[in-house]
Amino acid sequence: MASPLQIPLQKLPEWGLWLDQAAHRERVAHAQMLVCEDGGMAWPLAMDYVGRLLCAQPSVRGACGTCPSCIQLHNMAHPDVHWIVPVIGGEGRGDDEDTCAPFLADVRTFLGQNPHPLSSEWIEHLGGKQKVVQISVKESARIQRLLSLKAHSGGYKVVVLWMPERLNDSAANKLLKLVEEPLDRTLLLLISHDEASVLGTIRSRCQVHYVKPVPTGVLSEALVIQGISADQAAVLAELSGGQPGQASMLLRNREALREPLQHFVEFMRITYKKDLVGLLAFSERLAKEPREQQKQWIHVSAQLLSQLLRLRHGALKNSLFAWFPDVAFQPDGLARLLDESKHSEIQGLLQAALADIQRNINSRIVLSDLGIQFMRLFAARK
Repeated sequence: MASPLQIPLQKLPEWGLWLDQAAHRERVAHAQMLVCEDGGMAWPLAMDYVGRLLCAQPSVRGACGTCPSCIQLHNMAHPDVHWIVPVIGGEGRGDDEDTCAPFLADVRTFLGQNPHPLSSEWIEHLGGKQKVVQISVKESARIQRLLSLKAHSGGYKVVVLWMPERLNDSAANKLLKLVEEPLDRTLLLLISHDEASVLGTIRSRCQVHYVKPVPTGVLSEALVIQGISADQAAVLAELSGGQPGQASMLLRNREALREPLQHFVEFMRITYKKDLVGLLAFSERLAKEPREQQKQWIHVSAQLLSQLLRLRHGALKNSLFAWFPDVAFQPDGLARLLDESKHSEIQGLLQAALADIQRNINSRIVLSDLGIQFMRLFAARK
């Protein structure tokens, strides 16, 4: 099995000051949130920050990597660091019921294989495509218990919580109390891919850090080290939007993207031709797919349309179609139909449809309405 894609943090100098704060134990805010795109650099940054915070001999270059604390953290077995992720409910017993405690081995395996994890791949790993994957109120209570324990090493106690946007309402309100009334020498480090969906009172009380995409040249170099040709690496770095996890997913699961890409092509042709009968048949067929696949189609469609707008203005040389030359479609033609206002409206329609599907509204109705709105936009142009 190929080694995971690695991006040296030295290539991201803008994070030096923040990481140094952990090494010197200076101005360490008790509640912090890293906000980045799915598959971005938030996890490597979080791991490095926690490593420096707990290392016995940190230096300007980072954690030493050899002390007991560093070895335990590398194995995700540090007694003072706790990993919280959204899971499917109903697992575990007693205080661990409906928490991620029974999934700790899965978390270690998954993050070991995916240093820039995608939320969709974690859900797939859990087998939760058609189930509710969330962080429960019992998990918030468990976090309070974990942080109230005495630190084994006498230093900080840390909770790294992935996807706070998946806290249910009760869990978010319970966690808010911990954020408002922090325990001494504790760190709650949140990693979010959807800041707007995080409870506003939690968000406002966190020190928020926004993680930018990896520069294309840096990501291309890392992909070449993986054994990919320079030309392929350049295309992948561009298509992934500078998110290493997305680049790895494109490389690893190229064929898995073919179906949503083909759905996009079919949908755009149907709506441009104002083929109402074809739209109803398309909506009926896609509505029978698992909801996670419907959501993936919307995500891919949104990404493609953004790429086409950038293509139109010369800010991008290739779109996702460059990765699938056998899919018959002329992206330049569609790109000419897009301007900033139309693109903004289309993205709003896609996000509204995504929200409706997440709320379990009838997918056939949602997709049919989405197609009719696209028809209206294309008709308005003419």
